[in-house]
Amino acid sequence: MNTTFVKKDLRPYTKKEIADLYGRSVTSLTTMLKPYNEDIGKKIGRYYTVTQVSIIFKKLNPPDCFLKDEYQANKHTIH
Repeated sequence: MNTTFVKKDLRPYTKKEIADLYGRSVTSLTTMLKPYNEDIGKKIGRYYTVTQVSIIFKKLNPPDCFLKDEYQANKHTIH
């Protein structure tokens, strides 16, 4: 499977929003991110920056809604 994601859809996200994208609880996401905390860095306020979100997606693999192949398939079905 191609793990290239659609960068134009990246934006700042809260931890809750990222957890929802992965279908996980905030607690579960926190555990998943723990090994990568140094690479990700601290949130600014409530949000992870676009750069941080990109790192999270690279470390955990992007959520299905961000996969390029799925995006292209959806793009062709919506007119």
